[in-house]
Amino acid sequence: MAKTATWQIPYPDMASPADIQGIDGIDDLATRVDVCLTQVRTQGAIPGEVKLWPGGTLPAQATYGHWVWADGAAYSATTYPLSAANIATAWKTFAGAADPGAGMFRVPDLRGLSPAGVDQMPGGARANRTTRAVAIVIAGRTGEEYHTITLAESPAHAHGLTADSHTHSVYDPGHYHSVTTGSGSASNPANNIGTNDINNTQHNTNGAGTGISIYAAASGVALANAGGGGAHENVPPTVYVPYIVKLDD
Repeated sequence: MAKTATWQIPYPDMASPADIQGIDGIDDLATRVDVCLTQVRTQGAIPGEVKLWPGGTLPAQATYGHWVWADGAAYSATTYPLSAANIATAWKTFAGAADPGAGMFRVPDLRGLSPAGVDQMPGGARANRTTRAVAIVIAGRTGEEYHTITLAESPAHAHGLTADSHTHSVYDPGHYHSVTTGSGSASNPANNIGTNDINNTQHNTNGAGTGISIYAAASGVALANAGGGGAHENVPPTVYVPYIVKLDD
């Protein structure tokens, strides 16, 4: 009996025996059609595939196949061998999760995260649209919800300064010079002040400091700080929806 090329569905042809319409032939045909309809029903989802899901309840397994939440839960590779083969082992310890051990795998954990395409598809060339090293690692994680700007990240800028005018007052206590009277000599008249008398009396004027000082005065100028040093929002406009993962039926 002939069979179709893809799904191997049997159908009668000229060489088929007369009893092709027997129960065995119809049962085989029905089973294979059921497999075909199952694939159509589940829209050909591949085990390990991830989809956006707008609901709060998983798709009905009897109708749409086996789907689970993309929450990093661990499953048996023996029970779901196709899913285990398709999901990268990096997800087993993603975000610090404990390795579930041999014979187990984890579905992707997309809670609170925005998936992005790796910058280099496996076996392909890097696009350098995102240049950080982690951008070519499957299940690589980066980014932060909030960010505090460092001094190095702050643009170069200047602070304007306005100084108030001020004066400095002067303290002058006044002063005087004392006079010392002594004996002079006609041979050293340069040391004499005034007129030497007959006894060559000499008058000397003693030195004295002025005692003048300038009072200190503050400028009153202060450069005020600005900014609070808090972190800023680092998330673009976002809507949060669940992700689901296809497991083997």
